[in-house]
Amino acid sequence: MTRLGHVEWGYPSWMRFVIGSLEGLSAIPLAIPSRRTRFLGATTLAFVLTGEVTTHIISPDGLSESWAAPTHLVMAGALALANWPADWRDLLRAPAGRAPYPTQ
Repeated sequence: MTRLGHVEWGYPSWMRFVIGSLEGLSAIPLAIPSRRTRFLGATTLAFVLTGEVTTHIISPDGLSESWAAPTHLVMAGALALANWPADWRDLLRAPAGRAPYPTQ
């Protein structure tokens, strides 16, 4: 059984670098001890993984080839839920102890 690549799925060959970069960059905030950054990193990762799961659903790969993306999506969703802000406006506010704009 051969594993299909991005080109066989209809994506340009450079798309693997974009997806890999998005996954790597969205994993970095998960290591920062701030609920806000962990939430943003987890939701970004969940959006990328949603596209991957969708690709695996419409591809002719078997279940043994497509189990990793849904598993990682569930983990990213759990991280996003665990770090869900009490108020969505908290995502737009400056972190505690910092003024949103320079004071004079």
